[in-house]
Amino acid sequence: MIPHHSVGGREGAETIVFSHSLGASEDMWRPQVEALADRFRLVRYDTRGHGRTRSGGGAFDIRDLADDIADLLDHLEVERAHLVGISLGGATVLDFAARHRERTDRIAVIGTAVKPGSPAYWAERVKLVRTRGMAAVAETATRRWFTDRFHSEHPDIVKRFRRDIAACDPLGYTACCRALAETDLRDELGDIEAPALVLYGDQDTVATEADARVLEAGIRDCRIAAVEGAAHIASTEQAEAVNRLLLEHLNG
Repeated sequence: MIPHHSVGGREGAETIVFSHSLGASEDMWRPQVEALADRFRLVRYDTRGHGRTRSGGGAFDIRDLADDIADLLDHLEVERAHLVGISLGGATVLDFAARHRERTDRIAVIGTAVKPGSPAYWAERVKLVRTRGMAAVAETATRRWFTDRFHSEHPDIVKRFRRDIAACDPLGYTACCRALAETDLRDELGDIEAPALVLYGDQDTVATEADARVLEAGIRDCRIAAVEGAAHIASTEQAEAVNRLLLEHLNG
């Protein structure tokens, strides 16, 4: 599947592909586009069932989501790219890097766990969507995504994220939940050859320092760093710090 995507930045430069979190859209990478556009060619896309990408109507797993990146690179005639992902997008990037090593340059993942929650946890999320709709998920998710301070200081940004979650296709969203319920990348980490940067918000309760340490132990060339003053969506809440770390890493 070739997902809906946007291409920008510097023509002819090295390519970065950005993969967003569950419930978001390609729009979440706005702060990174502003910081990296002068140096890289930037490709953002909507994951299945999110934004303007259809869900496909059936079940899929993290491998299918990673293979969508391969299809997108083929479509854009890009042989090799850097990959940046957050949460669901981070898991997608890890799977891609493990199975498409020849197409992966450097990777960076934010707020990412190799085994993101139990099947029971995701079953409850699916139940919430079925009984109360995406609006209920939007409210609870954004509470986990940002600190109380960010909610107070940037209500407009939180509202935009909440709107994107509420606009998700429920079938596509719940299919992604089921994919996450089945995801366990521990055995794949040793297959990742790309240099990796792992970032986690120091106030994130979804993907913690312990999750980052698992990645550090499993990936042969890996650096981890805490993003101070950030919860789950550190790329937005502390964009300046994240962008600085991304530039250092992706510039090699």
